[in-house]
Amino acid sequence: MVTFRIIENTNNIKNIISDINMGSICTMIPIFSDSNLHSLNDKNELSMLYINVDNNQSYIFPFNHCDSTNIDSSLINNFFSIEIPILTFNKKSLHGITNISKLFDVNLMNYYINNTPLDISDIRVNAIDVFNNRYYNLKNVNSFIPLTKHIEWCDMLSDKLYSTVDTFKSFNDKDMVNSYNRYNTDVIESLHSIEQNGLYVSDNIVDQFDDRVKKHINNNIVYSNYNIYTSTGRPSNSFGNINFAALKKNTGERTSFISRFDNGILVEYDYDAYHLRLIGSLIGYNFSNESVHEHFSKIYDVSYEESKQITFKILYGGIDKEISDNIEFFKKTEMFIDELWSEFKSEKEIKTYIYNRPMCNRNFIDIDRSKLFNFYIQSMETEYNIKKIVKIQELLQNYNSKLVLYGYDSFLFDIDTRDGKQLLQDIRLELESDGFITKIESGKNYNDIIDVSDKI
Repeated sequence: MVTFRIIENTNNIKNIISDINMGSICTMIPIFSDSNLHSLNDKNELSMLYINVDNNQSYIFPFNHCDSTNIDSSLINNFFSIEIPILTFNKKSLHGITNISKLFDVNLMNYYINNTPLDISDIRVNAIDVFNNRYYNLKNVNSFIPLTKHIEWCDMLSDKLYSTVDTFKSFNDKDMVNSYNRYNTDVIESLHSIEQNGLYVSDNIVDQFDDRVKKHINNNIVYSNYNIYTSTGRPSNSFGNINFAALKKNTGERTSFISRFDNGILVEYDYDAYHLRLIGSLIGYNFSNESVHEHFSKIYDVSYEESKQITFKILYGGIDKEISDNIEFFKKTEMFIDELWSEFKSEKEIKTYIYNRPMCNRNFIDIDRSKLFNFYIQSMETEYNIKKIVKIQELLQNYNSKLVLYGYDSFLFDIDTRDGKQLLQDIRLELESDGFITKIESGKNYNDIIDVSDKI
């Protein structure tokens, strides 16, 4: 039976951490005061922190709750000294509090097993549901829900985390573990670093969206939320009634996004024909510095726009024999698709190109060779982008400028012009280092950006 201690006296906090370190593994679950706000929002305080050691002893640290004597938030730094592995449901939310090492996202483990996020819809506590339904407009409702009810919910979630880890271990697959560890570090932490930067917005954002956005604005900053647990691993990105992955130009909603710097500009780097160039790198087909669609327009003897339509119709609608026989790119692509499909059928899985994440037959319904190829390219796109984000974040460490939004084939930066033009050139060099060409647009807001590729 799990027992718990509510830690209200912090005089012996170091001894408590030492007791935790006597265990072999623990779970850590943060409860924020408002479940509807982003964990990075300053308005959303940490209400309590739940730690369970070896599915046995639980420790409850109240930081902002009416049921207890609250401890000082600065004491969160003590958790840096936890040495045993820490399991959590959402690593990004904990990174918003403190950068604890040995932090393992169990949601990601379930994704590796089932290609879906961990389902916690069955973890229900009636009192919590009543509070959320009755007082849905009340700020910081979690700080008023009885502490014992939060503990009850955390106990059930903790059980599920331990159970998922046991299932993950049962595969006894070293390659999968190595892949998971790289994903757990590179992917989650890179996306968190972008979320942490936030996007600066003008006062007209409510006009462009609606009043529901108001509560999510913190000092003119809104936060995105990348969800990697999709069928292909290509992240969705929406939060606070804003779909950051599908911001439209024709509605004017992009005008709300501006620079946070007095002398700042927004700069977007957009890869040219990204999927086609990725495929080219797979099959050994060199497009050089020429526009891909211009390249194909010469082969088809049609206009640029017609070329785009024809290429994607061929690629994702099926490559017929006449096309594959006469155009080298499609001939090699067809051969690759055949090899990929053959491996998938014989091995019951394929692995993603960069991080070797397994894509298993058992986790896909109505999969066919075209879908498999599309999923594979989307996963390659995502993983390649993550490698670039890691490099870009390293590059930006000594500058004010920030990477604020990542799209499927684009990167949006909030640039402090005092950082100098060389930084823009260095970013371009990094993004294009593998031969992938970018178009660069800049402007005072995200809507009114113009092509400046020739100037950088």
